[in-house]
Amino acid sequence: MLAYRTLIFVWVLLAARVQSQNWRPCTDLTPLDLLTKALPNPVQGPSTQSISKKEVSGQLQVVQSTGSRGLRLSEATMTSLSFPASQIFTNCDFFPAEFSLVVTLKTPRLRRKEKEFIFSVVNEESRLPLLGLCVSGNQIHLLVTTGGGGVQRRLNFKDVGLDDDSWHTVTLAVTGPYTTLTIDCGLPVELKQGQSFPSALSTRGSRFFIGSRGRAKGRFSGLLRQLVLLPGSDATVKLCVNSDPSLAELSIPHVLKSIYPSYHGHVYSYGKDTS
Repeated sequence: MLAYRTLIFVWVLLAARVQSQNWRPCTDLTPLDLLTKALPNPVQGPSTQSISKKEVSGQLQVVQSTGSRGLRLSEATMTSLSFPASQIFTNCDFFPAEFSLVVTLKTPRLRRKEKEFIFSVVNEESRLPLLGLCVSGNQIHLLVTTGGGGVQRRLNFKDVGLDDDSWHTVTLAVTGPYTTLTIDCGLPVELKQGQSFPSALSTRGSRFFIGSRGRAKGRFSGLLRQLVLLPGSDATVKLCVNSDPSLAELSIPHVLKSIYPSYHGHVYSYGKDTS
């Protein structure tokens, strides 16, 4: 009997060892540039032409504002600026339970009841938003849908001062029940929820939408310069070594890096922010 129990114990240990050796995270624990991932490939060629807003209606526009460049979405690019979640979650179908989001944005004054989505993860069959980051008035919200019944939880940070039409870099770090917001590498603000972030938020059959939730309502009207997902880590450690915290970078699209436009074609158009 003792030998039988010993054999079972050894078998359990071996099975656990094999399982641990085969386990891999859903993604590499490196920054995932969601904005670059969603952008179509532009036609290359030099150009320094400045194009007005009216001329670029219906296109994805690169706008230079207060010395830095960002992307402005139109309603026509709302659904095209997206990609399947399976392109980044290659080893499994779950969103990381611990992660950081880094966003550099320039937001106009918003009404308190208007929600504009910076990004969302939407189930393509049910059209149910699984995860979303949005701004409204002087607030920023993290939305998470849990359970089979589609129960949505919302985490609100108030009086964040983002809607002043200036560039800001926002870091949102999620670990268990704690969510920490850092703006322009300033003092962090931490909120604790009654429940931890879901450890098994399935992304199977879902799609990332940048600057929207896949619908016309809720489209982001400001400028986006950076949108990065960093699994399993607090990004502020890597981010906050920049001389200009409001424009701190982990990764931005190449088309936003140069002083003058280095691409020109039917995808990207260029102009200056006249607002």
